[in-house]
Amino acid sequence: MSSSFKTSTSWSPPGREAASDPVHATRFETCDTGEPSERGIGGIERMRLVRDDIAARVADLLDRMQT
Repeated sequence: MSSSFKTSTSWSPPGREAASDPVHATRFETCDTGEPSERGIGGIERMRLVRDDIAARVADLLDRMQT
């Protein structure tokens, strides 16, 4: 595990399959972005949906870390 994760107070691995070893005093959140292709959405629209979902989650995490 990289040193940046060891000094972090929060970590959000992407996807349901992501796993890591527990680190004392670190809160873990799993970001289940979903898979648009499972709903029949593909191509550039799929990529935009994933991108926008991740961007919103990062903005929310940043906001929570700053307050």
